[in-house]
Amino acid sequence: MTLKEELDIYDVLMTNYSVGDCVPLSAVGNFLRSHHITPADFGFGKLLPMFEALSHICTLHSEEPRAGVPLVWYVTILPRPQVAPEFSGDPVEEVREPTDSAGQIEWDILPPNMESDMVFFHYKLQSILNDNITGQRDSRITPERIAQVKQDYLDALSHSQVRYDRERDSYTFCLSTPAANGETLILSLCRSSRSEGIPWIVKYVGPDSDGLFSQRGEPAVRHPVFNRPGSALRSFAYLGNMTVFLRSLADHVQEETWNFSGQEDDYSILHQYINYTFYRLQQQDKEDEQDSKICIAADGSFAAFNTGLQSRRLGEDVFAFFIPNDPEQTSAWKFSCFCSSDSRDPNERRCYKMMVSEFKEPEAATYFSKITDLLFDPACEVRLSSDHIFKDNCSRFPIEFLRRECNWNSQAQAILAEIEQETDPGLKRQLFEELGNVIVEDPDLYAAMNDSLVSAVNRSIRRIRRNYKLAVPCFFPTRNVMSMMLPLSFTYTGDPCLVLVCERTYSGDYLGQTVLTLPMAYVDARLICQPGSEWLNTQRIVSSEAADILETEQ
Repeated sequence: MTLKEELDIYDVLMTNYSVGDCVPLSAVGNFLRSHHITPADFGFGKLLPMFEALSHICTLHSEEPRAGVPLVWYVTILPRPQVAPEFSGDPVEEVREPTDSAGQIEWDILPPNMESDMVFFHYKLQSILNDNITGQRDSRITPERIAQVKQDYLDALSHSQVRYDRERDSYTFCLSTPAANGETLILSLCRSSRSEGIPWIVKYVGPDSDGLFSQRGEPAVRHPVFNRPGSALRSFAYLGNMTVFLRSLADHVQEETWNFSGQEDDYSILHQYINYTFYRLQQQDKEDEQDSKICIAADGSFAAFNTGLQSRRLGEDVFAFFIPNDPEQTSAWKFSCFCSSDSRDPNERRCYKMMVSEFKEPEAATYFSKITDLLFDPACEVRLSSDHIFKDNCSRFPIEFLRRECNWNSQAQAILAEIEQETDPGLKRQLFEELGNVIVEDPDLYAAMNDSLVSAVNRSIRRIRRNYKLAVPCFFPTRNVMSMMLPLSFTYTGDPCLVLVCERTYSGDYLGQTVLTLPMAYVDARLICQPGSEWLNTQRIVSSEAADILETEQ
């Protein structure tokens, strides 16, 4: 196996693992298989001899077998090897770098943009990018995130910040959004090997492992302190294993259902909650620097913030406590423990005493300034952003509703049939985008679906007039606004199956900006408090919808 082949495998591994990680060989094999990499691709019959050949990027070791327990092999990821052409085993060819006499890239050979007719961005690489940014597996990338990547490329072109990688014959630029752990992310383009079709493809997206845009481990392109909600906390501190971090928090606070799947160690709701809470605290610190809610000791010995949750023992506030990270690490802090005034663990009590001796108790995040922000006024008019709702969010509508409304449009019917047969999430997402375009381009279909949506909204408002608790408040940290969520049902007697998010406008009326699935709505509502609505609770939300929770960062 050549060094170039090893490095190609290394690049894939680094999208999920870090240098020094020790992982069971079977887990690594399953991960590579999910990226369509198998031992047979390199002439090996099994996984073990293939990894024995990957000596430049990893080491193998096994534990002493116990009676009745089979031998288990482990893989340890090594630092990326230095590439030397004569060391790779590949024929050394004279490669003309696409630069002019001054050594600058000849920009006219690069694609002018990253639109789909110019650059093919495979959905699997899109998912890898999103996983890096959110710190979560199998999360869905948003159109806004794709648009940001395209803008990053245009910015890199305009500022001559595209680097040519001679080893891989590719062109690399830095992304403006960092990884969840604070690392700089890069994207590489190369010419397609096909004579026809889209001329360029995305070859790699992931951490800047080679340091193309870094110096001494620090990003050459400085990211803003205030990242997106999904990455803000990880940029602030090293949290360790995320499941262990979340389990520790769940065990400390009052018992609550933190998932829709019923599976052990699924803390998807809690994960979103703590990320958004920290992001909100950052926002409030930026607004009022004199009254910081993320408290950092004057001597730099610790940092802490209020999680907004209450302890299981006596219902006291629970705080996240951090200590300084190792100097060579990216994050300045690393997680130590969760603590409260009723903590029984000696280390937690010590951390709590350190915190209150300097700051008292850090304040929790706040989301509204007046009680009317929590109430929906049914006397006001609700206007709908129907184009955005149907074009960009039609995947959130119940499939039965779409099937009924699109019954007489043959093109929409055909796409729906494909959607119901498709099992690949990326391809299904693309089909929903096609369906959204068909809906808004067909005036009759668009009008019919809009009438159905308006009728559902009107029914919801009539019910809210009789029970104000049906409208549930929520907060969107990225936009710093309170909104109200209205339950929608497309039959008169049916249970809510969709949620309309309404924002109060300066005119006093409401603008229905988007729709959410029930899991997404629950997560957004949980930021303020545990929803007590008769229609919005974890018991009523089916587990099959849980994958939609992290579809977008609102």
